[in-house]
Amino acid sequence: MRSILIIITILLLVGVSFSQSSKIEDGWRGLRVFVMNKDSVDQILGKPLSIRDTYWTTYYTSEARVEINFTSKPCSSAQGEKGDFDVPENTILEFAVLPKQPFPIKDLIWSREKYEILPGREPYIKNYYDSKSGIGVTTSEEHGTEMVGQIFFRAPVREKAKRRCNNKLR
Repeated sequence: MRSILIIITILLLVGVSFSQSSKIEDGWRGLRVFVMNKDSVDQILGKPLSIRDTYWTTYYTSEARVEINFTSKPCSSAQGEKGDFDVPENTILEFAVLPKQPFPIKDLIWSREKYEILPGREPYIKNYYDSKSGIGVTTSEEHGTEMVGQIFFRAPVREKAKRRCNNKLR
């Protein structure tokens, strides 16, 4: 009986782990930079449980913490790049997905060949980045296995250039 309870517990824990049904290049849970607005995000993830600061809005799901940076008024002076683009206010500018439980990179559905490994300070941490999709993956070595700790979504370089306000050239 005890072994059955252990098996059921393990299955429940696995069910709460990071789930992914499509490539990360297609977004996460339908979230897309420069496409989705805060109302749509709230419908998908629920209301944010905390606002850490004026830059990031934090959502919690059963599988991850999601930190989202929404745009401010278009072509305005705002913190960071929040007002630098000609997109509606409260559109996703960038977001990070931090799984509650890191998972093996071999379980990530992605186009690995498109990513370069960026140099880092710590030898056990790798930062993969694809400038064409604007997506980054941060991993760390845990007990000999490369584990995903964060997936970061930014607008691709070309898309940012296309949507950047004329008075905000960088």
